[in-house]
Amino acid sequence: MRTEPSVTEKSLPALPSRAKQQHKEDDRSRRMRDLHKLWKRPPVTFASSEPAEEILSLEDDPPQKAQLLRRDNETLRQEVAMLRAAQRTDKNRIEDLVQELDRARHDNAEQSRRIARVISAVNKAFSEYKKWMRKSLEMESAEISSLSSGDSQGMIPIGRSAFSDDDDDSLYSSCI
Repeated sequence: MRTEPSVTEKSLPALPSRAKQQHKEDDRSRRMRDLHKLWKRPPVTFASSEPAEEILSLEDDPPQKAQLLRRDNETLRQEVAMLRAAQRTDKNRIEDLVQELDRARHDNAEQSRRIARVISAVNKAFSEYKKWMRKSLEMESAEISSLSSGDSQGMIPIGRSAFSDDDDDSLYSSCI
């Protein structure tokens, strides 16, 4: 006869074996040890010039110990105030640098837009120039072919312009 496990047995999670638990603890302690290697805590220091042992050795004289600790506390407060002022200065400097970077990005974007417009205009002018060159070469080749099909008296010597004797058309002479 098979018996059903009780409700308490169902609700209890299976406990890990001792070896698994030991492994987890070892792993956790290893990670903590590694963290402590990376971020070591600084040694406890006192702001006053008296060594810590001297302050702690004044257990017998509480008023003097209190006076040294007050002086030490005041020195630490001054150091904290200086550090906060330096932090504010650094924060303001960072904000200034961020604003300067934003201005530089804006200027760079504007300059890039101007350069793009100039490149676009140059490309447009160059494409128009290429079209004009094709048309003029087609017209000149048509003139040359019409002249060559005619009598030999109408022939133009190579290197001379088809338009007039005094017109020096360098494009025509460079194409022939």
